[in-house]
Amino acid sequence: MAVPVQVIRLGVIGVVIAGFITFKYVAAGMVEDKIGGAMAKAGIPSESVSYDASVDLFGFNVHLEDVVIDIPGKDKMKIDEITINNFDSEHTIPEFINIEVEGIDGKILFASSPLAKVSKNLFEEQDEVKLNFAVNYEFDADDKTLNIKEVSQSIDNLGEVSFSTVLHNVNSIENFVQRMMMNPSSMEVGKSSLEYEDDSLVEKIIAFNAEKKGISADKYKEDMLAGLKKELEQVNEKEDSDLEQDLLALVIDFVQSPDELEISIDPKEPMSLREITRGNPSDTLKKLNLEIN
Repeated sequence: MAVPVQVIRLGVIGVVIAGFITFKYVAAGMVEDKIGGAMAKAGIPSESVSYDASVDLFGFNVHLEDVVIDIPGKDKMKIDEITINNFDSEHTIPEFINIEVEGIDGKILFASSPLAKVSKNLFEEQDEVKLNFAVNYEFDADDKTLNIKEVSQSIDNLGEVSFSTVLHNVNSIENFVQRMMMNPSSMEVGKSSLEYEDDSLVEKIIAFNAEKKGISADKYKEDMLAGLKKELEQVNEKEDSDLEQDLLALVIDFVQSPDELEISIDPKEPMSLREITRGNPSDTLKKLNLEIN
């Protein structure tokens, strides 16, 4: 008796799906083996870290969920999820990385940091503080460029800062690390941007400083704006101060209504940090094509 075509099609689809699911779990096991090896190289005992690993059915991005890092003598560090979109496991120093970390336990992280006093005040009204981090970079050996597409950090309900840049004349990742340690001012910078998106952090900082001065937050903000406006008036009387005027005006607007702030440069030719910091300020700004929005 002939087998209906529909049954054959369903059978083929079932085999394909089963293959994908099987591969998913095999890949997850391989991922765990690689992670275990990486931790061993870094001197991190595998028994001090626990997590649930999974791999996307399509795309095969790796997810580590409910991560717990148990360091003797310290509180356990908990992370909701680590997503590994791309990672170079072939080199000692990875030539490309695209990783997102979500839901780091912020209160534990800040407890032993120099920011502990400030962070306690900023976070005391929140039941939990979640930090998020992302890094995405890629080294191009042919162009000798290190494209840092994103390095970002955010705190839920407070704000996010992100940075991107293209570094030129990078012969290798090892060379980049050595130059950063020995002579960071020699690094040649191309198109770059720094962005900040506020979500109550500015208001909390104002409230914190106001409390230290024993005045209301509204009064502190009013005094700060008055000082900035006075400074702007003084700058307006100077020659060749357009950029300084724009910057102060932008800061005033931002304090009045915190939202987003972006500083970007796009030089026609890469500039070394030494040239940027030691050159004539007016000429340097023109070369950098600086924009503030």
